Amino acid sequence: MELDFILSKEEKGPSGKTELIYDLAIIGGGPAGMTAAVYAARKKINTLLISKDLGGQVLWTTEVENYMGYQYIEGRQLMDKFKEQVRHFPIDQEIGEEIEKLDKGEKFFSRNSDGEIS
Repeated sequence: MELDFILSKEEKGPSGKTELIYDLAIIGGGPAGMTAAVYAARKKINTLLISKDLGGQVLWTTEVENYMGYQYIEGRQLMDKFKEQVRHFPIDQEIGEEIEKLDKGEKFFSRNSDGEIS
């Protein structure tokens, strides 16, 4: 997957295929990544959220205490509420992707956990 942050538009790539260029790519779908994606989308920023899963480490947390608005909530329940809010906004998502490295040449590109460059 090619990550390009210049303009929010479609353009022909080297292969002749149309590629979507994003204003913002957020790597990581934990609470911070999902929150950043929602704030960006509310500002009409063309956003791509890339993560191996939505929820991150909180998915494995049995209890979250004193999170604003909740005295107690299970991690999975809290992340379900985050996911519900993310769904209300036009945020493109690539879930199941693990980005291990970002390189900058003429454009940014990513290298996933299989070593594939896109």
